[in-house]
Amino acid sequence: MAGPGEREHFARIAQASSEEERERAVEALGRSQVERILEGLALGAAAPTDAAIEAMLDRRAEGQAELAARARRLGLYRSVR
Repeated sequence: MAGPGEREHFARIAQASSEEERERAVEALGRSQVERILEGLALGAAAPTDAAIEAMLDRRAEGQAELAARARRLGLYRSVR
């Protein structure tokens, strides 16, 4: 069972994530789809990777997925769609 501190912690994370997503959406609306695609490709190509970095990114993604699952179980995850 989650304590009040954990619920508050996840509520703050959900609020910050929601605000960041809204900010990204507003920014994206100011650019064309082609500009967004080209930026994504450039960012992806610029990122140095090797097996260790890929493994670290996989672990981070799994950790984020677990945090999201815990927040959903606590009823704190809301979609901004």
